[in-house]
Amino acid sequence: MLPLSARTVALVALVCLGCGDATEVSDGGVTDSGAQHRFAIHAEICGEMCDTRASGGRAPGDFTGLGCATDARIRLYAPGAGLVGAPPLVERCIHFGTGSSLADLFMVSAGLQGGISATQGTPIGFPGPATLGRVIAEVALYAPGGEACPADAPFLALGRSSVVDLAAASTTTLAVPLGCHASCATSQDRSLALRLESLDTGVDQLGAFDEITVGELFSYGSLIETAGVCMKPPELETTPVSFRPYVTTRNQPGYKARYGVDPSDFGGCIAVAARRGGVSSYACLEDATNASPRGVVVPESQRAAVAALRVTADTPPTRGTLIIQTVDGAGDPVDGTGVYGPDAAPIMVGPGWNFTMGGPFTQFRGMAIFPDALPGQYSARVIGVGTEAYTFLGGAEAGSITTVRLRVQ
Repeated sequence: MLPLSARTVALVALVCLGCGDATEVSDGGVTDSGAQHRFAIHAEICGEMCDTRASGGRAPGDFTGLGCATDARIRLYAPGAGLVGAPPLVERCIHFGTGSSLADLFMVSAGLQGGISATQGTPIGFPGPATLGRVIAEVALYAPGGEACPADAPFLALGRSSVVDLAAASTTTLAVPLGCHASCATSQDRSLALRLESLDTGVDQLGAFDEITVGELFSYGSLIETAGVCMKPPELETTPVSFRPYVTTRNQPGYKARYGVDPSDFGGCIAVAARRGGVSSYACLEDATNASPRGVVVPESQRAAVAALRVTADTPPTRGTLIIQTVDGAGDPVDGTGVYGPDAAPIMVGPGWNFTMGGPFTQFRGMAIFPDALPGQYSARVIGVGTEAYTFLGGAEAGSITTVRLRVQ
């Protein structure tokens, strides 16, 4: 794989609409099929969509932590396409196999300024019409261990251009600001002795689920909500947090998966998807780089009631429920902690799983519940002490339950 560093300034992919399909970058060319339209995609890291999401952060050419990419996906969308899950007009997958790498897709260009020639080098062929009119270009780099392209698998980087008119003769370059989800530094094959503890008793519930999959929870919508502009994503996002699975196999008595952990403030979490009885539970794992990570889940007797909670009775949820459990350094629940989200106050849980609107102070086993949880920053503070912990998460798909522990002492 290509080691990418801060000396890299940009990644430039040459694209040809109306050209034949080449299955590998290293195949060495495309087949012409009549009319063609050639242009270049100029993908550059956007510091405000990476790591701390602050101006002056990661430099535009700093691809550190992305060099382990296994595949790239290039898509063209219609201007009215949604953020996540919309069907593309055309797409291409490029696998970095033996003898090929990220450098074979993108010309790594030093000192790049201004326009880019789309007539030099070997273009990536897209079969079909040579002209698509107004489009949005998207670039995604795949992390090791996930499903193969074109699946919506865990990504290392993702970005979209603004709307451009490919029918215009002046359109020779599409600029794509890339947001980071860099995890190469810790990416490796792992044998996992998982533990999923009940929120109310601490007893391991792993065997109570029909299906277990290791994956990640991350707000991919935040990387494409800026309409092709390199800027900090909106504070309040609307797209649900996505669960993206890693290939998970049973390895008695545990599981095997390959993944890495994004250490940034906005990196989401490595999670277990546990399913039973029609409700999907997503448990963020503590110590996800260790061999024995653990998460917490709602007990089966309360799962349907929690999944059905709403902010208001007449508003159907568009996102899932998020549960924050505050614990001390030893992992024991802490009550009396203030828990805060990006929008509505949480529902507090009392003994016997009695629900009280309006929070924010935890009353039972350190739990606070956010139905229809917006993606954003969630924090917990021990009142009078000043100790604070936070995470950048939100609800996944409607009807699901996501659980995460925050250590406040």
